[in-house]
Amino acid sequence: MSQWLIFGRTEYAQPLRFEGSIEAESLEDASARTPEQKGNDWVELTLVPGSSCFEVLGGKSIHD
Repeated sequence: MSQWLIFGRTEYAQPLRFEGSIEAESLEDASARTPEQKGNDWVELTLVPGSSCFEVLGGKSIHD
């Protein structure tokens, strides 16, 4: 199971905003489950693998 960070916006003029995270087996599973969890009032929902996030000052994965 992998963690996926969810970013979204309800208007294109808005910046993407962190909206939470979801645990899923694959990108396909996370993509299918995210609108179920967050609803359909979005113009954009973006998933980022949690393993791709690094501390700015510490330089390590947030999952280490």
